[in-house]
Amino acid sequence: HLMMFSNLMPVNVNYLLIPIKRMHLHENVFQNTKANFMALLIGGIVALIITLFNFINSQTVLFSTRFKEIGIKKTIGSKGRNVVLQFLTESMLVTAISFLLCLLILKSILPQFNSLIDTQISLNITWPVFFGIIGVLAITVILSSIYPAIKSMKITSIALMRDNSNQMLSRNRLSNFLITTQFVIAILLIQFIIINQKQVQYMFNKD
Repeated sequence: HLMMFSNLMPVNVNYLLIPIKRMHLHENVFQNTKANFMALLIGGIVALIITLFNFINSQTVLFSTRFKEIGIKKTIGSKGRNVVLQFLTESMLVTAISFLLCLLILKSILPQFNSLIDTQISLNITWPVFFGIIGVLAITVILSSIYPAIKSMKITSIALMRDNSNQMLSRNRLSNFLITTQFVIAILLIQFIIINQKQVQYMFNKD
């Protein structure tokens, strides 16, 4: 405690030491608390999961329009590993192109984003971030291509060449599960945002 004198009246002043490593995240000094950071992190992960589900579902639906192509390839002697390699390659190309476009869009709108919310976020890809991105891309490629490839290997060539894509698509449990799950997650996320906004307004407006 220090004694300060203002107009001959003593005033107690408390000084608190905060470690620099904890200042920006754990302590409520710059309003960047760990709770805010975790909320943003969870929101980003949820958005990534919904996007991943959408991409897997779109790849599965796209597979249903290529029954005859795969059936003809299997009829002329194409092996199962060739079909798997084809789906992996196509999914890898689409994912890589999408990722590059995402980086370009992010780099172009980042200055406007920093100006909007008064931050200094920079696009700095370190080695841990790089390996994390590679891991996400690998999971996306595998999940979006393995299931259609395995499904095509189990269906006979004659069944693939028939015009019954709508019937097979209606039996696709994975597609139905992904659609239902992403809608549930999106609804829960919207409800969380509305409740959080109302709570913040209540705290600021309550006497």
